[in-house]
Amino acid sequence: MLVLSGPPGSGKSRQILERVRAALRLGATDFRLLVPTATMAEHLRHQMAREGFLLRPGLIMTLSRFIAPWVQDYPEVPPACLELLVDRALAARAPEWFARVARLPGFQASLAELIEEFSSGGCDCWRLTQILEAGVPDAPLAAAFLAVYQDVERELLRCGWAPRAARLRCAAEEIRSRGMGLIHQVFLDGFFTLREPELNLLDAIHTHADITIALPSWEGSAQARASLAGLGFLQREANGAPRGAPRTTLVPASTIDQEVEEIARRILEQVEQGRQFREIGIVLRGRAPYLPLLRAALERFGIPARFYFSEPLASHSIVRYLCGVVKAMLGGWDHRATLDALKMAASGFGTTPACDRLEFAAMERLPGQGLDGLRELSDDPRLHALLDRFATLAPWAALRRSPPQWAAACKTLRGLVRPPVAGDAVPQETAAIWRGQAAAFEAFETAIEDAARALPAAEPIPFTEFWRAATLALGGAQLRVADGRRNVVHVMDVYEARQWELQAVFVCGLLEKQFPLYHASGPILSDAARRALNQAGLSLQTAAARQREEEFLFEIATTRATSELVLSYPRHNSKGEPNLPSFFLEKIAAAQEQARGGIPACVPLEGRPASRYLEDQDLIDAMHARHETLRPSAIESFLQCPFQFFVAHTLGLKEPPPRPDDRLGPLLQGQIVHQALSEFERTKEPMDAVFLRVFEQACTRERVPAGCRTELARLNMLRDLHRYLAEAVVPDGWKVSTEESIRFPLGDGVGISGRIDRFDVSRDGRAVVFDFKYRGAQGIRSRIQGYEAGRHVQGALYLLGLNRVHGYTPAGMFYCGLRGAVNLDGWHIGLPGFEGVGTSCTPQALWEQLEAARATALRAAQEIRRGRVEAAPEDRERCERCAFLDVCHVVATAAPAMAEGAAE
Repeated sequence: MLVLSGPPGSGKSRQILERVRAALRLGATDFRLLVPTATMAEHLRHQMAREGFLLRPGLIMTLSRFIAPWVQDYPEVPPACLELLVDRALAARAPEWFARVARLPGFQASLAELIEEFSSGGCDCWRLTQILEAGVPDAPLAAAFLAVYQDVERELLRCGWAPRAARLRCAAEEIRSRGMGLIHQVFLDGFFTLREPELNLLDAIHTHADITIALPSWEGSAQARASLAGLGFLQREANGAPRGAPRTTLVPASTIDQEVEEIARRILEQVEQGRQFREIGIVLRGRAPYLPLLRAALERFGIPARFYFSEPLASHSIVRYLCGVVKAMLGGWDHRATLDALKMAASGFGTTPACDRLEFAAMERLPGQGLDGLRELSDDPRLHALLDRFATLAPWAALRRSPPQWAAACKTLRGLVRPPVAGDAVPQETAAIWRGQAAAFEAFETAIEDAARALPAAEPIPFTEFWRAATLALGGAQLRVADGRRNVVHVMDVYEARQWELQAVFVCGLLEKQFPLYHASGPILSDAARRALNQAGLSLQTAAARQREEEFLFEIATTRATSELVLSYPRHNSKGEPNLPSFFLEKIAAAQEQARGGIPACVPLEGRPASRYLEDQDLIDAMHARHETLRPSAIESFLQCPFQFFVAHTLGLKEPPPRPDDRLGPLLQGQIVHQALSEFERTKEPMDAVFLRVFEQACTRERVPAGCRTELARLNMLRDLHRYLAEAVVPDGWKVSTEESIRFPLGDGVGISGRIDRFDVSRDGRAVVFDFKYRGAQGIRSRIQGYEAGRHVQGALYLLGLNRVHGYTPAGMFYCGLRGAVNLDGWHIGLPGFEGVGTSCTPQALWEQLEAARATALRAAQEIRRGRVEAAPEDRERCERCAFLDVCHVVATAAPAMAEGAAE
């Protein structure tokens, strides 16, 4: 019996695998190599197969699978159901200390995690009771936890489930009494440490077989190594041939997006140099925030990758769709909730243009309920067939059935998804999606069955009660889809990486609070209580111990590469603020300094700008034809961001209708105020009557719900209009025109068309343009600043158009804000009545402003016709309010630059 120990990368695993190879060369099948996870077992089987060894899959397996023959009568607790049992225990009898937080999902998850920690360490309720009688810190909280733990243990007994520690204990007893048949040699590798139940099992195994264990030399395994020594295991430091240190490179990227793109680019460079994808790995500290970014980047660069992460079952599109339909049914088919389900791709309707039209039509009519109301909005047969299937669920809300009956009923939800039509030559990506869907269906039904098993089987319950239990089970279940591809980049967390060796390894996200993470004391048991319990023989981790584990994990991550190690981190966060690099990088630098007289190469990331223009000539010609005439507001949209203009004015994408409470927003209020002013000038009726008519028509048309917010907005708008009428300046003898259309050539084949809010003309032909904005003083100041920066040209173009169409002499242009106060600002040629308003200038200076706006508009039109579509916002603060932010790929370079400038 032997324990091989040593730091990460010291050769422990290589020595274990060499012993396995020796056994295979002799044709032996009387050994087992046990590892912590199924993916590790799969990786090692593939490695042996690539080396030419023929072996049965059962020779390399997980510890859980190894003990399965001896514990067939003790099924393991489904991980998804432990939180459900905690929920039931708290609902039945919540201790006083937990009463106020008992129904909070986060608290229930913390309790379930703590129960798992105690159970895995071999501490059941009886043992914990004995320890607590001796006294520990936080005794009331510990006693409250014990009460919940006892209730959960009783529930486990009722359900016929056994915790992992109990299964290991039963397996040990069976092995001692029955032996292990033809197994005479057992190897263990990949374990960080071994706790009491595993040690008890090894004590049973060693009476029938020789055992060799690889354990890393670190604080967390010290107790296990001491216990193994007490069982008679020899201790030996791994003394294999030292592996050469990989070439280490440090890559500080500007942002996290650029970091993952740089990783993808370097992978492609290595493949071009002859390295296989399967020889490359990316190691993460955890899922967030890198996993979704890496998925997108690697797919965009065409890099095949396998992600060694189980996904939350509830996040899979199939499960989200099925749960969304049930949620809509329980809500009486509320149109908002039903639309959310219909829009999902799994419905078979969500990706169609008909669904988009239905969504807009339904949102314009919210609130609403009932499937019939949705049928009236579309005559698409696919929608009607889908709603008919939805309708079959409606009776469930009023029925009472036993949990097994509800589980059987929920399995019929599969019928809400149309199965794909299989054929020949199916693309690999499509086949992978189908495998994922099949796995999701299977996992969904398993979780439903587990939820039913966790509830009393004979008692009829309403569907709402069963679905709450099912939701908890689904929320805790994980989904792992089989991926048998060989030549792929391996993306894994640091725990999975412990048994891998790859030629090139990327370790990203090396920031403080990301790698390393910083751990707080537990929310239920303090570190003081944990230390007291550990003195009584338990092995609970304190926050300090978890913090020291971070350094060990970093050592694992940085010892997986045999040839090249690339470390990276983003210098700035999404706000442009500087990030704090991981202090672990200093350790790498010190090691490099000692080993080679230098530190890791610091390679600055060079930005690679995306294409700014369309490249297809047919598309460019279409852009030219579509935009022969432009509105000033469209030009301003382009000047703010070419991509925003492309999406809104070229593709013609529309924003979704606002929710009912948001319908009377700034846009509609501005339209009401504009129309009221126009109607007032045209009809000369009293403003109260005009505004009431316009307001009621707009609210009826837009289905604005009545209420105090609507009434408050009405009163404010009417007050603002009366204030404007009282303060409006109209020089004697000037003619006022409102909402007048205008169209004129700007030059170079570019036409301008639009509608002027108001312009005044004097007897001698001088013209002043007013651009009304239902904004406050700050909004008008922003418009003036935008005009001076060249982003706003509307007022100047309208004044220029009046000159070209009617021959009027430009005399002034103003922005007029009406919200809260009349705010008038702009430029004029010293007009009477406008003293102290805006900026007075000479006619020549005003004309130069008009020509500058014309030149700006012409340059914008030329860029539009050349097909410029890049996401390059002029004012980045407006990006957060852009309706198309979700489809925009802005490279955040300005914010870091601003942060660096501020730091100087």
